Amino acid sequence: ATAPTASTILSNLNQVLFDNPFLQSWLLTCMVLRFDHSCNEISIASAGHVPPWIIEANNAHRLPIHGPLCGMVTDPAYREILVTLQPHQRLLIKTDGIQLTVPLVNMMADQTSKAIAEEIMTHYASPNDDATLIVIDPPTML
Repeated sequence: ATAPTASTILSNLNQVLFDNPFLQSWLLTCMVLRFDHSCNEISIASAGHVPPWIIEANNAHRLPIHGPLCGMVTDPAYREILVTLQPHQRLLIKTDGIQLTVPLVNMMADQTSKAIAEEIMTHYASPNDDATLIVIDPPTML
């Protein structure tokens, strides 16, 4: 059997939330990532979550992925993007409790993933909001 796509997983979660009266009162942003380690491809679908970043030497940019909050409408048609990480790139996923800018991320681009995570969580995570950070290296960098 073929594994479900990231957008299908997100649509199914959306329907569970939408159909449950108790869960309809929740505001939920989330992102689903599906990894294909054989070719460093990551499929991404988003439900109102902060867009992830691609980081490479002297360059950082947000990925153009957006979607409605999860559970707010029936059948929201989440779109999916496919990212192929190159050996010199990292994928940075964060919550809105971490405030970053392109120049700031560019300054950290040549650091290790662990150093990037430590720097961001120490200096740029809000003490008044949730702060989650994931930095993903392609397997060739591990």
